[in-house]
Amino acid sequence: MVSTLALASFCPPASAIDVECLEAETDTEKKSIEEQISGDSLYEYIQDGKYTQSLKIPTYEWIPIKKEGKEGKNYRGIVIFVHGFTMHGRRYDKLAKILAANNFYGIAYDMYGFGRNFFTDKRPLVDGIRSKRRIHYGRSHKKLVELVSMVREEYPRTPICLLGESLGATPCLKMAVESRDLIDGIILSAPAVQINPILFVHPMSAMEATLPVMVSPHMNMRLNHFVNALLSRDRDVKDDIKSDTEIRRRVTWIDLLRTQGYVAKALIHGPRVKKDPPLLFMVGGKDMVVLPTDALLLYSCIKSDQKKYVKLEKRSHLLTETSAIKADTVSTIFDWFDETEPFKMKLREDG
Repeated sequence: MVSTLALASFCPPASAIDVECLEAETDTEKKSIEEQISGDSLYEYIQDGKYTQSLKIPTYEWIPIKKEGKEGKNYRGIVIFVHGFTMHGRRYDKLAKILAANNFYGIAYDMYGFGRNFFTDKRPLVDGIRSKRRIHYGRSHKKLVELVSMVREEYPRTPICLLGESLGATPCLKMAVESRDLIDGIILSAPAVQINPILFVHPMSAMEATLPVMVSPHMNMRLNHFVNALLSRDRDVKDDIKSDTEIRRRVTWIDLLRTQGYVAKALIHGPRVKKDPPLLFMVGGKDMVVLPTDALLLYSCIKSDQKKYVKLEKRSHLLTETSAIKADTVSTIFDWFDETEPFKMKLREDG
């Protein structure tokens, strides 16, 4: 397992980082978000379309529609969403609709062991000789590479941005290192490099975990406190989380330890990212899942010449994977697109 302390000496001090801080949204800004997606004619939503047919996993698409009512292919950009721990691809629905209404084609998928891979059938869903119900980050990453490769082949002149939240930041950074030619930008939202120790020592978390630890490392432990209390302090975000039946709320201790090891690899991939990919780094000022010092450490390790760090002072951990997404989060993303060369207001002929 990677130690954050061991890697700290290779990174610039956090005090040298230029941090942009934003305050909370207003009621007018909340209304603006709803107005952007008030018309279904602005986009088409497809579940389990052409990419599912090829990849054999759940996928989701939010496709911009031209004013004349036909599907357009002159997109401003394509955003491929990578979900976090316990989450699933459809958690990006609200943000994806906003982006689609502004001519960004959005695509998401469910990793192995999460979302409909886990919940679709009570029986194991078999892909080859392994079950889709089992968490497997390596095989999930291969599916991401296949997905991005298919998108790049179909839209060779349209810029592609990866957006990963929390655990989803690790595969995005791995892509930036190993498949740089496939992507044009990265957005990392609340990127995790280790699980906050509070998940292990908080009385509620400890109580949920005690029995599985005593009985067997393969026995499921509950994550109710983590999911319902730690992911956000905002009441509307909490309500949104509680109503989602496809969020996974039980994992084994072995899966949790593997997850810890996997997110720690972000600190291995980060220093290996080349200097050219534009990168937006967003964190919540009240994040209870990712330690602020860990987020700064990861940011300082990434050598990109085009990186930006934004701290949303009033926000918690879940920034983008919620139907209660905040205006300051949305404006941060669009401001970055507006100032980042591959995604500025240009139309590229594809298809």
